[in-house]
Order: sequence, then structure tokens, then C-alpha cells
Amino acid sequence: TPDGPTLTIRKFKEDPLTIVDLVRFGTVNSRLAAMMWVWIEGLDSRPANFVIAGGTGSGKTTTLNCMGMFIPWSRRLLTVEDTAELQVYHDHWLRMETRRERPDGTPEVDMNDCLKSSLRMRPDRIIVGEVRGPECATLLTAMNTGHDGSFGSLHANTAQETVTRMINPPMNVPPIMLSGLDLIIIQARLHVNGKTTRKITEVAEIAGMEGDKPRLNIIWKYNAATDQIEETGIPSKLRETICKAAGVTPGVFEKHVEQRQAILNDMVQRDISDTQTVSTVIQNFYASRAQ
Repeated sequence: TPDGPTLTIRKFKEDPLTIVDLVRFGTVNSRLAAMMWVWIEGLDSRPANFVIAGGTGSGKTTTLNCMGMFIPWSRRLLTVEDTAELQVYHDHWLRMETRRERPDGTPEVDMNDCLKSSLRMRPDRIIVGEVRGPECATLLTAMNTGHDGSFGSLHANTAQETVTRMINPPMNVPPIMLSGLDLIIIQARLHVNGKTTRKITEVAEIAGMEGDKPRLNIIWKYNAATDQIEETGIPSKLRETICKAAGVTPGVFEKHVEQRQAILNDMVQRDISDTQTVSTVIQNFYASRAQ
């Protein structure tokens, strides 16, 4: 910097934001938040694999962190990051971080090295802080080989752009491997009524292949006229997959969503948003259901 030294500080909240905060801020509505809860837990049968994409400063890492709170504490969680940013409140959490090559010759450990090593640690869930290169193919390999419930984030502005970035250099994911990815969630930084706000603007499913390209179904879409994200009415392939794995009907699936939505709405109304309490409520819900 020719005008003198410059210092950038990213200061994280001591008590991280939770999904209750995101509902209160309008980043996501309570129904979609409840749907995400079911997707991530998978009714204890088939959790979803997904990526959160968006531009710089859109809140991807914050949302990723909030979603990590839906992972049952009985599952072994492993996170891989370039710079440690995730603050997941979880009982069984192992963190991995990249390392640059040192002056003494100690070799570099990149994201792909960390991710490959993590697969030998038998994690139940994997979160990759930010996908940029070859580690994307490694993550998709994990999703295709039984590591359900894995997710990560990357830079892209739409679901279609996310797919395009993933199948081209430097990620180079073979299109057929995208079948292991269930959802692409898009988050954006918007200017609404003179205010800057962060919102989930699109949720798309990988619904199969059209020739050599993945077919996308947009199941949630942001409506600028109402300033809300709304269901498009397109049937959800993921709901069908989870119902089949859990042995339940779509009606039972919907009851699970409504039950979780009621819990989230109750916490919003009672202004319960601290990390420890929200996480405890979620985990107590799992414990009560198991009894």
C-alpha cells in the first residue's frame, strides 16, 4: 500500500449468530429454516449434502455456522478451513486448518491435503469452510461415497453459476459427480429500502442430468416485490429421498417441518438467540424424540 501500512481485522462475535438471529433479521423465514433443519438432520436417515454460494460479504460463513448447529451431537463433526472462522457449538468437533510452507522447509498443507486426511478419520459430517480448487472434487467424492450430510461454501451468484464454476478449472469436478450434491443455497447482499441486508435468494436441487450437464430445480426463490423467499411449487426430489430413507410419507415429513418451525418461532418470540441455549433446545429436541 503506497500510502502507508494497512491493517485489516476480522473480528468475530464472542457469541456467534444463530438460526434464530437469521430468522429475526429476515435472512431466512422460519419455514425455510425449519426445512433446512430437516434436510440437515435427514430424519436420522439421509442428511442432505449441499453448498452455500454467494458473493463476498454475503454472509455465507455465518449461515454455514448456523446450519452446523442442526447437526446432532452424537455425530462426529470435522471442519476444514483455510483460515479458522467457523464457531460451531458442537460436542464432538475436530477442526483442521491449512498451513503455508515455512522458511525452515516444512511443507505446505493445503485444503485438499486436509480433506483427504479427514476422510481417514471416519467423520460423520464434514464442513469445508470455503471451496476454491481441487478440494471440491474431493468433497464431492466424499458425498458420493457415503459421507452424507457434508457441506461447504464457495463464491458464485446463482445456482447455475455455482455448477459452472464447479465443473470448470480450477475445481474440475466431473459433471456426473454432482449427483452426490443435493442442494445449492444462494445467499446475497441486497439493498432494500435504502438498507443493506443479507438474504437467501435461491435454493436449487440437483435433479438429475440433461446430457452431460446437471439439471437444476429451483424450489425456493426470492421475490423482490414481497421481500420474501417463497416456495416455487416444484416437487422436491430431496424430500422424496429423505422420505424413502426414513420410511415415512410426505405428510409425515411436512409434520416434522411444522414441528421444527413452531420451535423456531417460539424462540424468536421469546428472544432466545444465544448459541448455547439455541443449540441445547435443538439437541434436547433430538433427545426427546429418541425416547
